[in-house]
Amino acid sequence: MVILDRLPTKDRLARFGLLVDNVCGLCGAGMESRDHLFDDCSFARGVWGAVLNAHGPSFMARAWDERLHWLLSNLRGKTLRVRALKLLWTGFPYLIWEERNHRYHRNLIRSIDVIVNRLLEEVSTEKQGTCKFPCSAIFPGSLSMIYSFYDLAINACLDGQ
Repeated sequence: MVILDRLPTKDRLARFGLLVDNVCGLCGAGMESRDHLFDDCSFARGVWGAVLNAHGPSFMARAWDERLHWLLSNLRGKTLRVRALKLLWTGFPYLIWEERNHRYHRNLIRSIDVIVNRLLEEVSTEKQGTCKFPCSAIFPGSLSMIYSFYDLAINACLDGQ
């Protein structure tokens, strides 16, 4: 949904004719769109920056397409590092979207550190085979299946270009 820009972000809801304020609920500084929410938003940048600091690469994309291109170029192979980065990338939009929804619907606000720690913890438990990430309930087994969906989605995007 994220890669295909199909999430019901505020900019899309406004295009459907719904009256919504367009302000990002995570940073309060931009219009909520897929590109803003996962790239331009200071909250999301803080999360992704901390994740990259914890796992080595120092690349920070300036735009959604740039990040997607970087992922396509660098997340190849089956090394433990690549597997961990795929899991982190798959969990990142999930947790950002979850945080957005918690703020809108539950009035629950978590810090960047809480999100980063949860993401890193889930990748760590996935390596041990005991992942409890909510996606595991949707896709029985583990997050390993999730990043195979990541690969399918990326290939679908490439076929469409």
